[in-house]
Amino acid sequence: MKKEYSWYFLLLLLALYFIAIAFFPALHLILDGMLVLALLFAFFGISSHNFVLFFIGLGFLSIYLKDLFHFTYSTGPLFAGLVLIGVILHNLIRPRSSYTYKSKSTSHRHFEGEKNANYIDNETDLYLRTFFSENTTYVTSKQLTNVYINTKFGEQSIDFTQAQFMTDSPEIRLDVAFGQTNIRIPGNWRIVNKTSTPFAAISYSGSHDTSSDDLVSVALTGTVAFGEAVIQY
Repeated sequence: MKKEYSWYFLLLLLALYFIAIAFFPALHLILDGMLVLALLFAFFGISSHNFVLFFIGLGFLSIYLKDLFHFTYSTGPLFAGLVLIGVILHNLIRPRSSYTYKSKSTSHRHFEGEKNANYIDNETDLYLRTFFSENTTYVTSKQLTNVYINTKFGEQSIDFTQAQFMTDSPEIRLDVAFGQTNIRIPGNWRIVNKTSTPFAAISYSGSHDTSSDDLVSVALTGTVAFGEAVIQY
């Protein structure tokens, strides 16, 4: 199992544990639910370098420790304070958007780790969805009008290098949560980032061709939450 997806397995175990508690309440005495949530969120935070998730885990841990040792502090304000510290650290240390430029000579046709791929041609409206899986799609349509990319708990890679928009207002709309979306685009496309990125990041690899006579401005809209979108030239 890949490292970045190992927490899916833990999430499944957590779901099974809570379902089991519903039928066998005595299991709660073996492993406290608050401790499970604390460990789970802390693991998510460490594996994804997300301070918010990590400090949420500390919040659940504070509730567990209060019940275990009968501390007298108020868990509500403490939990809220820990989460706010996580938000502050996350936004200070991890920028909203990052740029890493690489030589075009390192580019390759296929995505790294690609197994199976879908090929789409002669489509105008695209709806690409990934849920708890990994998908790769190569789009060669020359008449795109609408592109909607939905990635939840997985990784999705889309290659638009052979595609063209047939609209005056090109737009790629994202809906990403707890996952990663990789978008490879032609050198003459200029991405205008208008996304909302709560606890997430938009990163860029390569650079667009500023000398091209047919530059196309493409709006990147939608939401990326607890995940990442990578734009590759």
